Amino acid sequence: MRGWTRGGENKFVGTSLWQTVRRLVVIGELEEARKLLTKLKVLPEYERRWWKVAVDALVEAGRFSELAQMAGSSASGGPPIGFEPIVALLLENQQFDLAKGLIGRCKDMEQVASFYETLGMREEAMKAQQLAEQQRRSIGGSGSILTGWSSTIAGAVMRGGFTRS
Repeated sequence: MRGWTRGGENKFVGTSLWQTVRRLVVIGELEEARKLLTKLKVLPEYERRWWKVAVDALVEAGRFSELAQMAGSSASGGPPIGFEPIVALLLENQQFDLAKGLIGRCKDMEQVASFYETLGMREEAMKAQQLAEQQRRSIGGSGSILTGWSSTIAGAVMRGGFTRS
């Protein structure tokens, strides 16, 4: 606790648990926020919600390297929300190098193709699109891994709403 309990502009009295957690992440106390949830026995039951709050707060704070590191270092196959929404947010915020490092860990090949297209990596996009077609045939339809995440983010990615400048 690097002094966040002392008051000042970072007051936590009267806020909900999740508002407190979000504020802790925004001010750079990611580990402290996670410890708080663990101490209150909120984790692992609400692991998915923790990730959504942490990701949103890290994006709000502009701490994209920390976001990519958190996603890349997560155990048991990756973040419970998937890599796709994190990559989408990195692309939306023009963090192309960080996004590129996580694209290979995404499971939805249609999204992977879209991400590569956004980055101008046409050859990789074509390969991913071919894999997406195989994926679609094997599951018998079209489904997105992004269910349960912000429809705004998912929709923007699917519409190709990100461009590399």
